[in-house]
Amino acid sequence: MSYETKKLPLGDITLDSDTQPRVGPNKHVLEYFQDLILLNGVRFPPVVLFYDGSKYYLADGWHRYEAHRMAFEEEITCDIHQGTKRDAILYSVGANGKHGLNMTNADKHRAVTKLLKDPEWSKWSDKKIASTCHVTATFVAKLKKSLSTVDSEKPQERTYTNKHGSVSTMKIDRIGKRSSTSLPAQIQTSDTAAQLSNRDINTTEGVYQRIKELELELELKDQIISGLEAQVTKLKEQMGVGDEESLPF
Repeated sequence: MSYETKKLPLGDITLDSDTQPRVGPNKHVLEYFQDLILLNGVRFPPVVLFYDGSKYYLADGWHRYEAHRMAFEEEITCDIHQGTKRDAILYSVGANGKHGLNMTNADKHRAVTKLLKDPEWSKWSDKKIASTCHVTATFVAKLKKSLSTVDSEKPQERTYTNKHGSVSTMKIDRIGKRSSTSLPAQIQTSDTAAQLSNRDINTTEGVYQRIKELELELELKDQIISGLEAQVTKLKEQMGVGDEESLPF
């Protein structure tokens, strides 16, 4: 696959959650950030973009991009492929299986689910999906079965016209049954939370996974703040300015 390597301004790159291969941030962002600000001349592999003539979609290198943004770098080196957002998605699901940080089970789940829920890619064989995402065919088969079970358990609905003449829908699968108490109602119907995690959280496992992601984000942000404070202190020392002194500009 041919591509062009060059530097682009960070602001020119489109960050789309569909092309993010991982479920959330990783502590290695801080390591990359520290390398950028403490190691003069450090070089990272180029991030991978797909250009559709209008947008540059980031398909691989989210941690490197975030580290550059945190370090106030204006540009980043990129390998630019010609292609659409779908090309970027397909590349992203297998990118971390080839190099870089090992994928967690949650990362693998996210990648395979993207293909299984797509009208075109879901028709592929388990072996082809596994090869694309760098997982085993057994992993794909188990996930496909679990997704099919979830789909079969979706609430049944009936469409009707209410007294005001408007068309409405009513869930009928739970008529005559006690409502589930496995999860609080606000979690069962939390569209906002589902959008934040970009996946179904209407299961206990999904909620726990989202909690872990948020806790990691908070921990990462605390470490980022500590790293920035250390950088400010170092720069002030170089300028001969004390911590309590105001900068002369």
